[in-house]
Amino acid sequence: MRLSLAVFMALTITGCSPGSPTGSPDPQPEPTPTETGMRFITIDVDAVETARAALAQRDPAAQLDVIATNNGVAVIKYDARDFRALSELMHEEHSRCGGFVAHETLDEALGALRAKDQESLAPLVAYTIDNAATVQSLLPQLSAENILTSIQQLSGDAGFASRFYTSLDGAAATTWIRSLWQGYAASRPEVTVELFETGWAQKSVIATIPGTGLANEVVVIGGHLDSISPSTNSTVAPGADDDASGIATISEVFRVLMAHDYRPQRTVKFMAYSAEEVGLLGSKQIVTQHKNAAINVIGVVQFDMTNYKGSDKDIWLMQDFTNAAQNTFVGNLIDTYVGATWGTDACGYGCSDHASWHNAGYPTSMPFEARITQYNPTIHTTGDVLSVSGTTATQAFKFAKLGVAYIAELAKGQIGPPVNTAPTTAITGPANGASFPLGTTILLTGTAADGQDGSLNAAIQWSSNIDGSLGAGASRLVTLSPGLHTITASVTDTGGLTTTASISITVASTATELFRETFEGTTTWPKTGLWHLANNSACASPGFSSPTHAMYFGIDAKCTYQNGGTVTGTITSPVIPGVVSSAVLNFKYFRQVESTNNQFDVTSVEIVSGATTSTVWSLNSSNPSVLAWTDSGAISLAAFAGKSIQVRFRFDSKDSSSNAFKGWLIDDVVVTR
Repeated sequence: MRLSLAVFMALTITGCSPGSPTGSPDPQPEPTPTETGMRFITIDVDAVETARAALAQRDPAAQLDVIATNNGVAVIKYDARDFRALSELMHEEHSRCGGFVAHETLDEALGALRAKDQESLAPLVAYTIDNAATVQSLLPQLSAENILTSIQQLSGDAGFASRFYTSLDGAAATTWIRSLWQGYAASRPEVTVELFETGWAQKSVIATIPGTGLANEVVVIGGHLDSISPSTNSTVAPGADDDASGIATISEVFRVLMAHDYRPQRTVKFMAYSAEEVGLLGSKQIVTQHKNAAINVIGVVQFDMTNYKGSDKDIWLMQDFTNAAQNTFVGNLIDTYVGATWGTDACGYGCSDHASWHNAGYPTSMPFEARITQYNPTIHTTGDVLSVSGTTATQAFKFAKLGVAYIAELAKGQIGPPVNTAPTTAITGPANGASFPLGTTILLTGTAADGQDGSLNAAIQWSSNIDGSLGAGASRLVTLSPGLHTITASVTDTGGLTTTASISITVASTATELFRETFEGTTTWPKTGLWHLANNSACASPGFSSPTHAMYFGIDAKCTYQNGGTVTGTITSPVIPGVVSSAVLNFKYFRQVESTNNQFDVTSVEIVSGATTSTVWSLNSSNPSVLAWTDSGAISLAAFAGKSIQVRFRFDSKDSSSNAFKGWLIDDVVVTR
């Protein structure tokens, strides 16, 4: 987010309740820039009237502009001058600190509307608890005394009275935590500790432990580095519980992992976020960078306030705006390793940095120190000091145990460097013994991996005993010479070990067409939804596959499939008889849909045979769009040998959001044997 909005919010977001000054170090002066203007916020629907009341404090005649709502979250156009009043009323009326997220653009705000939908998303990996040897060897190394010392340092003893994100003290806290983590990682040269540029004085800090096997999959554990107190005394904000406790907890986890040479299979990132207290600004920056770089984050846990036991159970898992499957996994970890009591609660929209990850579609969990109505009453005041928690870290120690278990069971791995093992290699397509007509484009697909390097799919080397080298990668589209080919997939891991897999396929000397449709002139294909025969439509720039007509799922006048609702439709070919085991389907397509990790905007090809319908090809919003005519490659119809078939193309947006894209065009449908 741009610095102007961030600096303004530093002045306008107020604390939750008043407190008394403490004997903290001398405060540093705060900057005093001002900023006004319309912004966009997302907020719980149940707090819309609160937003209206906050607006009325400044201008009783002002009208609240609610732009959209979805699943209990509203997008509101809001004057930045009123953020302070809104923050105060959110605490008074809803017992929430913050409770809204500021967005610089409307598109960003509208994207956050899907936050509730993410709760039930399927996990990105299988959650298993099978790394007990590693967990049990690490747990005894944790020290409550170390956590206590870090909380003391962060809340005043290190020389900064506040960790407010625009202050000199906030910048000093950044330097302190970076130095602490660098010291812990001094014996591990592959581990990095870096500052993430924010645009204000306090930076975020990221420590990265590279994975040894599944390095492209990332596990994130974090807390927020900044603190805040009422605007009347914003230069004194010890934040011992909120969130020095969380940062101290994850720091102790990091210390133990480094000291005992933990080597994860998946990459692990420790994050100390800046500017959580003013709209999750720091974590939003990091999430945006990870999203834009297509970094495969498979799990996130947030430790925000870990050292005050305000309720009858030790740990509370927030169920709203988190991932249900991962929450179940975290609960199982507590039962298996922590030996603590736990319950479930809800913290409302935007209550900590996990919300930035959740809104972007990543699985998140937030273990918390108490029920949300019974949390530490001194937070966001000058009274948030360690003595409120009895000057111990007994409660935070339970969260440190959970942090170790979460990392060791989700990132897997072991103590000490791994022993190199040979990779496994498999050819997944085409089937061994398959036959193809001469001239067919054949899709070769394979997988390769080992426990040290993880996926080696991109390193697969393909070859034919007749045509020689066929290139490298997880998949290759090839046209082979006639004859009986031995296709070999070979991969060598970083330790120098090589494995191969082979299949035999036959390329016939001639090919016979069973069916061809170019959509030139009239067509007998039944159509539903937005499917229609398009003629030289500009929506398919740079042109049709051949020569002027194609079937189009979309609206020519707008070049989108957006009509205000969920859109779906099919086109179905005439009956095609004479399918044999060597038969293949090819077609050309032009496709542009939304881009998201979720499975929206599904484009699929089905084969209808009697009462049976089988999907043989499918892409969705997680597959990149290509703004050019593309060959489908050879799709085997061997499963339908001896049958008559129909080819059906199906488009299903799955929802009514983000449908302002060109859609899907189909041309040159050919079945050969």
